[in-house]
Amino acid sequence: MKNFLFLCFLALVSVSLFPQAPPPERINYQGVLRDASGNPLQGNFSMVFRFYNSQTGGTLLWEETYDLSHLPQINVSNGLFSVQLGDISHKTAGSEINFSNVFSKYSDVYLGVQVGTDAEMTPRIKVISSAFSQNANTFDGRESDYFLNTSSTTQTKTGKVIFNATGSNYGVEAYGMTSGGYFKDNDGSGYASIGISDSGIRAYGNTEGGYFQDLDNLSTARVAYGNYGVYAQGNTSGGYFQNTTAGGTAYAYLGYLNGTLYQGIYAQGSSTGGYFKDADNTGYAYVGYGDRGIEAQGNEVGGYFRDSNGTGLAFIAFGNIGVQGEGSFAGGYFHDYDGTGYTYAGYGDTGIEAAGNYQGAYFYDFNSSAYSRVAYGDRGIEALGNETGGYFKDADHTGQAFIGYGDLGISSSGNSAGGYFKDLDSSGYAFVGYGDYGIDARGNTAGGYFYDIDAFSYAKVASSGFGIEAYGNDAGAYFKDLYKTGFAYIGKEDTGVEGYGNTAGGYFVDSNNSGYGQVGYSTYKIQGNGTVSFVQNHPYEKDKVIVYAAPEGDEVATYTRGTGRLINGEARIKLGETFKWVTNPDIGLTVYLTPVGQWAELYVEKKSTDEIIVKSKDTNSNSVFDYIVYGLRIGFEESSIVQEKQIESYIPSFKDHRERYKKYPDFIKYNALERFKNMEAEVKGISKDQIDLSKAIALKEAIHEYDPEKDPPVEKLFGHNLPEEPSNEITEEGIKEEGIQNAPIVVEKEIKEENKKEIIREEKLLKEEEDLSCFVVYGQTEEGDVVVMNIQNGSSLVLSNKEYDKMVVGVVSDEKKCTNGKVYVKTSGVAYVKVDANIKEIKRGDLIVTSQSLGYGMKGENAPQGTVIGKALENLEGGTGKIKVLLMAR
Repeated sequence: MKNFLFLCFLALVSVSLFPQAPPPERINYQGVLRDASGNPLQGNFSMVFRFYNSQTGGTLLWEETYDLSHLPQINVSNGLFSVQLGDISHKTAGSEINFSNVFSKYSDVYLGVQVGTDAEMTPRIKVISSAFSQNANTFDGRESDYFLNTSSTTQTKTGKVIFNATGSNYGVEAYGMTSGGYFKDNDGSGYASIGISDSGIRAYGNTEGGYFQDLDNLSTARVAYGNYGVYAQGNTSGGYFQNTTAGGTAYAYLGYLNGTLYQGIYAQGSSTGGYFKDADNTGYAYVGYGDRGIEAQGNEVGGYFRDSNGTGLAFIAFGNIGVQGEGSFAGGYFHDYDGTGYTYAGYGDTGIEAAGNYQGAYFYDFNSSAYSRVAYGDRGIEALGNETGGYFKDADHTGQAFIGYGDLGISSSGNSAGGYFKDLDSSGYAFVGYGDYGIDARGNTAGGYFYDIDAFSYAKVASSGFGIEAYGNDAGAYFKDLYKTGFAYIGKEDTGVEGYGNTAGGYFVDSNNSGYGQVGYSTYKIQGNGTVSFVQNHPYEKDKVIVYAAPEGDEVATYTRGTGRLINGEARIKLGETFKWVTNPDIGLTVYLTPVGQWAELYVEKKSTDEIIVKSKDTNSNSVFDYIVYGLRIGFEESSIVQEKQIESYIPSFKDHRERYKKYPDFIKYNALERFKNMEAEVKGISKDQIDLSKAIALKEAIHEYDPEKDPPVEKLFGHNLPEEPSNEITEEGIKEEGIQNAPIVVEKEIKEENKKEIIREEKLLKEEEDLSCFVVYGQTEEGDVVVMNIQNGSSLVLSNKEYDKMVVGVVSDEKKCTNGKVYVKTSGVAYVKVDANIKEIKRGDLIVTSQSLGYGMKGENAPQGTVIGKALENLEGGTGKIKVLLMAR
């Protein structure tokens, strides 16, 4: 049967041995009706009872129907029902006219039962001798002395006696001084007293005290059998007990076949399935109590379990321990029915080893505000919580870490370092939040390596001879000050460094010599306290270079130069075409003329930024001359020469030059001071030592040359805190497997409260000013739209329109508002997502990827890396709609 389970009894009502009292042509049929899960049923049910002359096939002898057309139906109360078969008014088919013929004409009769529209139950039930006793209505020619009489004389009967007290309450009623009845077998090895002393029955035997068996041998029970008080077995259950005063709500099966489950005890009651206690009440247990499977308590332990050889044992509620298990193989082992999920506790050298088709382990609190999955998909641990995804702390509280905390991936702190990571062979390791360093990392190949998922950009830190080696489609690197307006690109397109800032595009300082230069500062391309120089290889000495400095003056000058010739004492010279575009045409023009080849008396008759006219008093002169024209650069005439001091601008230290001269003494003759001293000495006919340089020395001292040995450090002069060299080097020998042994202890610096408030205020202003989750999205959007990167313009997004798109970014959300026409796009956390379930039904836990439907996601199977939007938190059987999705990093 698919929908119902039966436990049935078949019995003849009663049969008289005398012909004047013919037996009723009825058979009483009792049974228990349950659903497919083994639960007792209640109510009226339609049933059909059929008698056959064969267990399978054969002839239909008699059929009775109890349904709405042949009322009444069969009433079932708490699973129990009873019916007297043989009622001609319910007969609906069969070859026999009289019900008694079914048993008088056939030696083998089988009963088949059908409930409702179910198929007839199999196998059919064989009807045994009790029913055939309907034919015991003759004496078979026996004399009356073959029968017992009612006299007081003791009588002996050599054959068996059958009593049928029709109309009375008892078949046999007997009284005696010792017992009401006494029965034994021929050899006296088995005997029983009925109504003996205060016992209803007291029975003894070599094998057992009592033995009971049903007629078809499907169930037996032995009482006082061997070492058992009761030993019973049956097709459905070894034993069944019910409390009638509880309205049938309390009952128990022993040795019960429940569907396909073989159960030692199956018990049910309004209060509890079972209750067990010891004699002094110090230990007791409820089984199936309230919402608990077992509730047990005891002075020593709530529960104690042990295998027969003692190699595995478990204590439950033992002292301060919930469960303590021990075993040769593992402390504990748990698995589901199909074995796809299992857990070992105390397994080998492992505390817990768990595995499952879906995940290794799943933990959550009762309100589901926090949960954690272990060995889930391709993740070791996936955890989520209202406050933090994970929190870890050592015993003395000096080291702790929050994972998935607020807007932070990891927030950790410790006396030595915030975090410490290394590979198995210790060739690469990193300290996070170590001393005054954010990250202190080392490795055989690089100190750090970073790349985005699509491998369009990556960076190596401390790689070979490079501090940072970075590559990217837009630029090798991008740096920005969070609280200011300065930012710089490094390796952008064909430019090495491209920098921007309110004060300067770039700022460079030599910390040893105090030399500095500001690039893109105010109206200056470069401003600093050193020289602007170019370097050129020495043409003849391959180990040397020539270093020239650019001329400097009190103006921003332009110049053009060339060679001209007088024709009949006059020359009209067109200046370079671009000179007039960059030079002030009204003031500041200066022209120098130098005759070439021979002396000539030359003068400038007219000058402009476009042309100069050169003449000579000798109108026949055809002299050649060189010229140079200086002018003021247009727009820079008002450049301030004297300014307020913003940066200490000493003469940079010439220590490195002097060190060079010590190493290469012959280099000194090439510098400007030596050349002019030699020229001055030669002109005046004196030695170089006699030249008076006192004014130059006084001017130099007034300006001051930076002395790194005496003057304050450069970082104090320029108002910057440059990074210090590490004072305690970490070596491989200083790091052991069990942890960090000799790392210096970091003492947190005190931060003034006003500085903290200022930082918080600036961060708040920054977030209000620019939210990195706001994007330009082309097309009309609404909450839940799935968006991907626009391959035509990497800074904007478009609605998704193809399956498993690796360019997926996130989902449009109404949680925040953006300005300038931008849209807030959520990339993590829980969000509503538009999905299309017409493609595939979506169930809770399914991965969601992009689909061909514009802006919609769908269920993803075997999704490639980088294509997953998130994990469905709700079901959608079909159609389109919005469901909650846990967004995941791509």
